[in-house]
Amino acid sequence: FGLSLISPLVILVSREKEKWQMLLFVLPHIIQLGLFTMLEHKEERFVSMIYPMLCLSAALSVSLVWKGINLYVRNSRIAKSIAKVVVISALLVTAVIAISRSFALYKNYRAPQEIFRYVNSMEEKPL
Repeated sequence: FGLSLISPLVILVSREKEKWQMLLFVLPHIIQLGLFTMLEHKEERFVSMIYPMLCLSAALSVSLVWKGINLYVRNSRIAKSIAKVVVISALLVTAVIAISRSFALYKNYRAPQEIFRYVNSMEEKPL
């Protein structure tokens, strides 16, 4: 989530030729997220449409940071290995957060799963 929010800054600092196209691609979801945070009553079903864009924006940030590190630190193996550790750590933290969120959703909002489990265990009665 944090990587997707800093993506406009990473794009502006980068030396990519298509930086303005990338910025126009990333800004709408940040604006939409800002509008949703101002609402008093939030429901996840209305915010869930921007999850793919958040993931894409975070991936773009990681990619541009990786290119920037490789650009400035060409011959240093130590710096490249530190950069790899940082990127892999960020990805692992994101994966742990995503998995814990999935478990929390299952634990706290599992009524549909319980209904399907009950319906599945019912015996079929002939008509």
